Amino acid sequence: MKPILAVTVGAASLAFGASASAAADGARYSNPNAIDLTVTVDFAEIVKLDQPVSTVIIGNSGVLDANLANPEMMVLTGKAAGVTNLFLVNGDHTIEYLVEVVSSRRKLTTVHQGAKIQTYQCGVDCRPVLSIGDSPEHFDAAKSQIDSRSKFSEIEGKGPAPLVNHPMLNQ
Repeated sequence: MKPILAVTVGAASLAFGASASAAADGARYSNPNAIDLTVTVDFAEIVKLDQPVSTVIIGNSGVLDANLANPEMMVLTGKAAGVTNLFLVNGDHTIEYLVEVVSSRRKLTTVHQGAKIQTYQCGVDCRPVLSIGDSPEHFDAAKSQIDSRSKFSEIEGKGPAPLVNHPMLNQ
């Protein structure tokens, strides 16, 4: 069967179609045809598409942001650690991704204070991160900071900032 859509992520190229052999983990998600992809929080991933896509649908926009730079190029940005699905629609064809958004590859530090749990990502300094199981006070404070930071990337509250002129976007 001829692939419906081929996607290039970094140096890897994947072809999608009804016979795609997806690596989706059935324990996490039940669609065996979903394509696994990993994105890092606060980093953009450029996904080049071999055929135009008209619509992108995100399962949980709190975890992942997706924008079509043009009909054949999508930009994914990890917003918070977690897993969501993403659909690419091309006419009558739909391709599904299972996207895992992970914290930076640096190790996380978990602080236990009695029953309270707080998670931080530590490099030169430590920053709070959202982690399931954290105490509500820590989780809500980290969420509030992340929400506030996200608003900085919006223009006058009208959505994400426009994509900048970049040679890859003009191909």
